[in-house]
Amino acid sequence: MNSIDIVIPTMWCDENFISYLEKYCSYSNIQKIYLIDNQKSKRPNNNILEHSKIHLITPYQNIYVNPAWNEGYYKCQADVVCLLSDDVFVEEDLFNYIIDLDMTNIDIIGSYLKGTVDNYHIHSKHYTTDELVKLNVNKKQPIGGQSYAFGVCMFIKRSSYRVIPSLYKIWYGDDYLIQNCENIYAIKTNKIQGRISKTLNSFGKNSSIQRRIDLDTHNAYKYNHFQNAQNWSVVKHKMKPSKNIFGHLK
Repeated sequence: MNSIDIVIPTMWCDENFISYLEKYCSYSNIQKIYLIDNQKSKRPNNNILEHSKIHLITPYQNIYVNPAWNEGYYKCQADVVCLLSDDVFVEEDLFNYIIDLDMTNIDIIGSYLKGTVDNYHIHSKHYTTDELVKLNVNKKQPIGGQSYAFGVCMFIKRSSYRVIPSLYKIWYGDDYLIQNCENIYAIKTNKIQGRISKTLNSFGKNSSIQRRIDLDTHNAYKYNHFQNAQNWSVVKHKMKPSKNIFGHLK
């Protein structure tokens, strides 16, 4: 039996997120939930944030998704780390499935979902049963094109996690993780619902978020990290914060 901790970066943009948290806290098999608060000014005043399972990590500024995943990984102690988007909801049965799964020969499990015309809404009735699929990943191509929405809900063995280089802030974190994994799987399931990238799409094309995405994409091409997959960790010109970015830990 596996233990699971959840890591969720959030900017509090999804109006359903608090209700999601309430349900996650009620799941008996979830040990801890690490929330990385990337927009403190928007944090709601809600008692669920005082729940014993929730550990709130508040940087002094938005550190974006991939550094938030790293920070959650540093804190986690469970066998399996669930990296979860705040704009999707995962039913308890899926966590129970992972808890009972033999992960000996599995490094990472991502989502294998079906999109719609706009690529954002998740339709929940595509599959008759949950199915774990071993992926023959082409590491020269982004994982999202091979397994749609792979990164919105990932389960990775803590022993298989590798810290994502600081060159990438929002995109390509899931790609970096699979570059360092041998046994890559995806789960076909109806138990993940919501909207993909709702937070990102709430910001305009000229926003700092979009500029950061553009920079991540530029770096992926500039450093040829898909063509030279084994060199992802060899990154020059990393952005280094001038001071400790974590002003408050709970």
